[in-house]
Amino acid sequence: MQKQRVTDTHPEIQHKLDELLAANTPEERVLMGVSMFQTSKLMILERLRRENPGTSDPVLRKWVVEELYRVSLHEVPKKEQKKQ
Repeated sequence: MQKQRVTDTHPEIQHKLDELLAANTPEERVLMGVSMFQTSKLMILERLRRENPGTSDPVLRKWVVEELYRVSLHEVPKKEQKKQ
């Protein structure tokens, strides 16, 4: 039994998109994925910056990681606090 995708894209359009993606080399597909991930990080960062004006960049970047990976970094010691 084939699993159906949940989508709002018309089947003909989805077929065309699938063809276009399949025509790319593996390297091009990886680069597309990397580009999408970088864009996602920037979108999250800008949303957090807008929602939390005045928050420092290191804190915002920490929050981005927490959102992306669904982890809490509050227990991770700061670099300066690590034992030598």
